[in-house]
Amino acid sequence: MSNILEQAKTASQEKNWSLVNQYLQQFLLASQKTRVDLLENADLDIAIDLAITVLQNGDFQERWDIYKLFKQIGKPAIAPLIEMVQDEDLDLEKRWFVARILADFNSEEVREALKNVIISSEAEDLQEIAADTLAVLGDSAVDILTDLLAKPDSRLLATKALAKINSPSTITPLLTVVKDSNYEVRKNAITALSNYYDSRLPLVLISALKDTVAQVRKEAVIGLSAYAKLDEELGVVKLLQPLLWDINFEVCQQVAIAMGKIGTNTAATALFE
Repeated sequence: MSNILEQAKTASQEKNWSLVNQYLQQFLLASQKTRVDLLENADLDIAIDLAITVLQNGDFQERWDIYKLFKQIGKPAIAPLIEMVQDEDLDLEKRWFVARILADFNSEEVREALKNVIISSEAEDLQEIAADTLAVLGDSAVDILTDLLAKPDSRLLATKALAKINSPSTITPLLTVVKDSNYEVRKNAITALSNYYDSRLPLVLISALKDTVAQVRKEAVIGLSAYAKLDEELGVVKLLQPLLWDINFEVCQQVAIAMGKIGTNTAATALFE
């Protein structure tokens, strides 16, 4: 074991986590200077174990400082980090922090691990952390999240995660849940789809105007207002007008805003009838 890591171990035993981080940074710097491939360094596992110890025991600032080190270590750090995020006995805030570190390793191994957390964990907070992390991964996580849509227990989490990914690649999977029995799934899907301009969406939004839940109707109105230029083709004003007298005030208000966006004489007339 290198002398630097010996000192790091001593600092760890003394619970001086800031000093452990300093020694680990020196260890990585020394590896670079000697041009020793970090992946072939026999002491790498020891360095990773020490870094994990800091994550488990340090305060937020100490964990933040060690975060940069994991990015330098790279792939060898993935397995122990996955094990840590799956540790039900570990403090939730620390698991959240580890999940954010894993988001920097956008690999199939990480995506599958996060998927398994969502499927197998009984801790809702941890499931949300895993879903949010998949959302951070963007397009590369769409297939995994699409798989999770097929499972009733994970459908809402997957829908929310897809909604956070600003990409047209999410349109197709989101379209599969716009008529889900859970209104929260429907609402999140309609809200997300309203951010896109796509030929498949107007009919979906028109259908959602008749949803039994006001929140879904409201989001459908917002989405359909983006297609104001297609009023003549779709009859947007005619479709929205009945909702000016919706039993929910927020829906009525949103329809009035939509009519203003359309801005035609027909829309103005509809507002004052």
